[in-house]
Order: sequence, then C-alpha cells, then structure tokens
Amino acid sequence: GTTGVELARLKFSATNEAVDLRQVALQLSQVASNTPTDLVGRQVTLWDADTLLQVGTAQFPSGDNATGTITAGAFRIPANGSKVMIVKGDLAAITSSGPLTNSGDLIAVDHDAQNVASTNGTYGVGVSSNVNVQPASGGTDTASVGVRIMKSYPKVAFVDIPTSFKTLTTGSNKVIYRFSVMAQDGDVALSKVSFAIGSSTVSATSST
Repeated sequence: GTTGVELARLKFSATNEAVDLRQVALQLSQVASNTPTDLVGRQVTLWDADTLLQVGTAQFPSGDNATGTITAGAFRIPANGSKVMIVKGDLAAITSSGPLTNSGDLIAVDHDAQNVASTNGTYGVGVSSNVNVQPASGGTDTASVGVRIMKSYPKVAFVDIPTSFKTLTTGSNKVIYRFSVMAQDGDVALSKVSFAIGSSTVSATSST
C-alpha cells in the first residue's frame, strides 16, 4: 500500500557523444517470488536521480517484461559520462480481498540486457549524430536486491530500566534489560527474539 517506493537504480554511460535515452527495457527478476500484480497498475515510474523529476513510465502489460518510454530530451547521458535513473513503484495493498492477500512477495525490477537489438528495447539517440544507438548485445542483466512486501512488521525500541534495578544484587529473575515491540500497520506474530550478551570488563561473565 506504499506509494513511490524506490525499487532500483540504473546507471547509464555514454562514450564519444551525449545520448538522449528514449526507451529502457525492464524485467521482473526472481519471478518465483513476485508478480506484476504487486505493482499498482502493473507499472513503474522512471526518475532522473539528479533532478528528481519523473522522465517516463514502464508497464508490465501481460508478463514479466516491460519497455519504459522516456520523454525526448528528459534523460540525457553526458558524453564520456554517466547518469543514474531511479525506478519507483506503488506497492499493491494486502487485504483479505486483494489485490494481494498475503505478505512476503519480493518485487525486484532490473534492466533486461537481452532486449537491446532494436528500438523495441533499450535505445537512445546520439545528440550530435542524431543516430539511434543501443547497448552492446550480450550484456548482463542487473541484479537489484528487491523490496519485500509486508502488510506489517515489528519495530523494536529500547526501554530504560528504573535506577533501582541498575545495581545488580544476588537473586533470581532480575530485570537487566527492557524493550518494546510495536506492530506497524497490522498485527504481527512474534516468532523469535535474539540477544547478544557482552561485558565491558574481563571479570564479568555469564554462566547461564
């Protein structure tokens, strides 16, 4: 249910002349863990990382591949330089009636390096030459870490203990640490809590 979530950053480089990027081929990676339905409208938006302005959109019409159209002149890669594009998406809501009914999907959007053979895929226009240019064929797809979609999640916070408890004395079930766990946007079933025990002196040890 969150809007404008950053899903990936793609860096484009140009040699010899500046290039106006016109299209970018995208794909959903790790498809066993996601579906285009994870995205509202089955689409993502494309942004210039320098200006933070939207430069285009890309829609996944029927499967895991999309081609993003970019406004002419809106994303210019400098000659012998680089420019970064941000891919954002609105995440579908998780409710009993959908569009998502369970937490856990991992939405990962990447550049489709195989879709560069023609103007159907990733291409730009040389600013000086006015010639269409594509990335070299045989490239490698990017590998973004993805965004896990959860209805809620636990937020842990330290809670100080009263001063009277801060001096340790002989006894059992002494209060030595407190914390709170808050569920964000929905119930959370807490499964496990892990602790690390340490000391500031070599003489302090724990036998239990």
